[in-house]
Amino acid sequence: MLKPVGVILLATLGESDSITTVLEEASEAITLLSRFGYTLSILIVDDSRDDEITTIANQCSEDWSIPITLIHGPSRGLGAAITHGMFHAIRQMECDLVINLDADGQHDARQIPDLLRAHVASGADITIGSRWTRGGRSYGLSASRKIISRISALALRMTSVPWHIKDPTTSFRVYSKDVIETCLRDTFGFSGFSFFGSIIAVAAANEKKFIEVPIHFRPRLAGRSKLKFNQIAQAIKDLMRVRARSRMISRRRSYDFFGHGSPLEQRNANNDGSYVATGILECLAASEKTAERIGRLYMDAVGKKILEVGGGFGQNTSFLSSHGRHVTVLEPDAELCASLMSKFETSPQVDVYHGDLNQFCDDSDTTGFFDDAIYINVLEHIGDDVEELIRVRSTLIDVGKIVIFVPALPSLYGTMDGESAHFRRYSKRELIAVVNAAGYEVIKCAYFDPLGVAVYFIMYRIFRISRLGTGSVFVYDKILLPFSELIARITRHRLIGKNLILTARVSNSAAVCASRE
Repeated sequence: MLKPVGVILLATLGESDSITTVLEEASEAITLLSRFGYTLSILIVDDSRDDEITTIANQCSEDWSIPITLIHGPSRGLGAAITHGMFHAIRQMECDLVINLDADGQHDARQIPDLLRAHVASGADITIGSRWTRGGRSYGLSASRKIISRISALALRMTSVPWHIKDPTTSFRVYSKDVIETCLRDTFGFSGFSFFGSIIAVAAANEKKFIEVPIHFRPRLAGRSKLKFNQIAQAIKDLMRVRARSRMISRRRSYDFFGHGSPLEQRNANNDGSYVATGILECLAASEKTAERIGRLYMDAVGKKILEVGGGFGQNTSFLSSHGRHVTVLEPDAELCASLMSKFETSPQVDVYHGDLNQFCDDSDTTGFFDDAIYINVLEHIGDDVEELIRVRSTLIDVGKIVIFVPALPSLYGTMDGESAHFRRYSKRELIAVVNAAGYEVIKCAYFDPLGVAVYFIMYRIFRISRLGTGSVFVYDKILLPFSELIARITRHRLIGKNLILTARVSNSAAVCASRE
């Protein structure tokens, strides 16, 4: 039997005092497992950018003849550093699984063989090194920390994590490559210690397999706990957000209105970029008046040469071109593209391309060509949105910007989202995290249409309506949306809304998701 290739992931936040011992114990585990055909290496994500950690890693690699790779983290917290490392491991190091543990020594790396063997033998997607399952010990926790950990585990199990998982907050785990590829993206926006519960909840919603293996948790070798009161408070706030995200994923998997797979499943099966919900899009397509309302929010931020990804029926294209912008509009759907070509065949301000962004970039030299790019009701249809935004970044000038308009609030994900082949509805923090990971600095991110939250919830979550008539669109466009704008102005845009609009600029920072470069 061919043994999997694994990466031991250590995300460091300044643990130079303890990491030598952790690496020594990891080296023992690597040496032991190599006798039985396992191939393991170590990946350090240095989020503190500590030169001493680099020196230690190089010396340990030389002294013990073990492969150690060190990369810099994005400096956005522990969860982002681990995510950064996981993507790097599966994309750049071609591994089959990732073993994550703390760099402060509270996890004994010599227990890795127990976790790895159980993971492989059981065919699990995530193997948890558990303090609270039978045989586990927690010598490294004070009484107060034990209480916090137990309560946190109970709260997660009551909201989003399966009841049989005893320790959903520990970081000592083995992750399969499949669970990283399938589930990790949906944890974006959960930083710090909230990440550990969110990845379990997301994986459970995707019906992945879990096992728990008892571990002995010991006192840290050096330094002090990084768990602060504000992080505990944030984790409590995140409980319902984690629940909303996992419920959205479950609904996304379950919607099947035609008896032969949801529009999203059909689109994936087609594998040709076709959009199977064109009829729904026609009803939902923004009128010229609504396109103008949205356009007013970003018009002052965009330059003269615009790349519009996903033209639909052309309302946003018309708005931009009528305001003196030259628009190159991409549309992968053949019927929609033909309609756009007919509509703008005499317009010198508009170029229409049949295809998606990857095809467009492959067909022509677009490097640094556009001032800005816009995604209006498009990004939610793209599975790998981070990769999409990284790719479009290459088409922009050095100070180029992106404008994104997407559906908001995962808890609203309902029948119309399923019918419209939406991969997700975005939380505000999630959208910002996606944009940051793709190499942009957020200028502004705000909610749009506060009244629409209640209307959308009633129609598509309670009554589960899956079709819209032109009359409903007229009422929304002419009555509800203007009133919603009035409410937003009165409340100074402090209310949550049915959509999010974000403007961001290309970042000068080198801290872009390493796995994607």
